[in-house]
Amino acid sequence: MRHFLLILLMLTGMGWTWQSDSVIQYGVTFYFHTNKTVGQFVNGDYWVEGPVTIDRMTPHYDLYRNGWEVDPPYSMTDQAGELGHGFGNNIIYFDSTLVPALPYDAVAGQSIVKVVENVGATGEDKLLTAVVLTVVSAEQIALGLSNYFRPPYCAGEKTLYPISSINQNLIPSYSSVTGMATADTLYKQIRRLQLDHKGGMLGRRLHPKENIPLYGSTIGDRNNQCVLRLMVKDDALNYTNLLYCYLQYGIDMYHLVLAGHNWPDGGGYRPGQKLPLIFTAIVLQNTEMLNNVKDSTSFCEYNNLHTSPITGTTLFGIDTNETGYWDYIVNGDHVSNARSWSDPHGYIDGAALEQDDNTYQFCCLSKPFKGQALALALMPVLLTGWPQYEKFISYCYRWTTHGYLTQPDPCAPSDGVWANYGITYGPDGNGGCIADNNPDDGIGRYPSVDGTRTDGGFYGSAWIDAFWNAHYTDQWMRSGKSICKFTR
Repeated sequence: MRHFLLILLMLTGMGWTWQSDSVIQYGVTFYFHTNKTVGQFVNGDYWVEGPVTIDRMTPHYDLYRNGWEVDPPYSMTDQAGELGHGFGNNIIYFDSTLVPALPYDAVAGQSIVKVVENVGATGEDKLLTAVVLTVVSAEQIALGLSNYFRPPYCAGEKTLYPISSINQNLIPSYSSVTGMATADTLYKQIRRLQLDHKGGMLGRRLHPKENIPLYGSTIGDRNNQCVLRLMVKDDALNYTNLLYCYLQYGIDMYHLVLAGHNWPDGGGYRPGQKLPLIFTAIVLQNTEMLNNVKDSTSFCEYNNLHTSPITGTTLFGIDTNETGYWDYIVNGDHVSNARSWSDPHGYIDGAALEQDDNTYQFCCLSKPFKGQALALALMPVLLTGWPQYEKFISYCYRWTTHGYLTQPDPCAPSDGVWANYGITYGPDGNGGCIADNNPDDGIGRYPSVDGTRTDGGFYGSAWIDAFWNAHYTDQWMRSGKSICKFTR
């Protein structure tokens, strides 16, 4: 009879291992044809010695829901079926051919990813949870896998990273602040598989509710909270749990980067992804990992900020064309990502600032950016993985102390009539903008907006704001160019 009790539990030089014909985690059960040696990685995920025959999994895959894949591959674009997945037909691009038949003969080096449907979900959160079971070899078991992180769940290299590589001395220590999230709370938010190997809207819809938030800005804020909370070294057990699971997240992300994944601009989908990558590389003292991520510009933080060619100031906004910019201001948001478009004339923050809460600058990005900037400031060794930090830091300081930047600006505002584009507002035909010669309401497109919404926005945390106020050094944050001591 199959059973859930662990039998022949052993503590050896190989770590905790035992014999069992099943493994259960977070409501998912993997049933094996015979007893096999099983155990757990340092982050709590299970492994089983291969080769192993998996007879069945529960909850049962019924050809429509509760699917599973072996070594799910990264993909970003919907070309030649690249976005296909085998997790459930209630999510776009479902491909049942990606779900292997059972019994399944798994071999060492494979990762079995099983999902559970979020029954009754009416929104985008169609998945409840996801679990990964890693198949390992006898040689790997002999290493003592309880002292290793789980290999990446995605297709590609299944590298084992030992906890002996961790250098906790690189993480500074600061005093706590009122309302700070507990290490246990954040650990519980990040301990499950961070299923995140697809791009765009599909990637969002494949985020299991109990594993990872749907929206990128929420993920970014959580990532910031984890790093900053690790700078307060109390509650030893939960601190260690949080550290291990955050590093596991960084390892999975890193191998997605090796596969080609990136987190570019695109509204509030993906801020806050570079921080866990560079934190993991540095704390694991992995030079190869750091070199592979530090120079990449395929991150939201790079692509949503640019330096004005006129004033040298860091401004918000992604590249756009002049006509598209003014079309959005006059005719509204009918183009994807228009709310993030930059000023083509190079003077002020991005498009249509009179819409206020509807700008991605305010709603979804500036607060997650601030949390990352604070982490960089308080743990300067992170700057080795962020070569363009001056631009990023200077923007975050400006947003926190000034808000929107719309002055000085010589450009005439729109009069709301598209037929007047290039006549009363817009390009002057000589590479500049038509000048605003009416000072009655101020000079420029949005003079009254300048300096508003200081330190505002959503997807931030009150305790991160308190941490900023308690520990940053004004001179360094103002310049973004020098390192000095911080309060402890």
